Amino acid sequence: MVNRQPHRLSRQQRRRQSGLVAITAFSRAVFDAERGGLSRQTRLFLRVVVGAVLLYLFVAGNMGVLKMLNLWRSERGLMRRETRLAAQVLSLDTRRRMLESDTTYIEKIARTEYHLSRPGEIIYEIEKPSP
Repeated sequence: MVNRQPHRLSRQQRRRQSGLVAITAFSRAVFDAERGGLSRQTRLFLRVVVGAVLLYLFVAGNMGVLKMLNLWRSERGLMRRETRLAAQVLSLDTRRRMLESDTTYIEKIARTEYHLSRPGEIIYEIEKPSP
């Protein structure tokens, strides 16, 4: 006589087995019930549904591949922007220090940007001919 009761694993047997082996043994014990478990079509359907859900979570989910790529691109953009801003801060800080102490730099700025001259100087501007 064949025992139609599902085979249940004892606690000791479950402790001995680990990871996937334990899950496989437990699922076989549950699904191999009186009528032979789930039908082939049902198992295939469940596999397809689980696969589709896992694929969705992997590709387009909250932490999917597409989201990770988008975050990576924006991180790279922010890092480039941070580098440009740091260089700009350094340049402005250098210019500020030069304007506070360097008289030749101050004179150069006054002559080029503000077209100032010393008393008695004559300024000649030479323009390049247009092509």
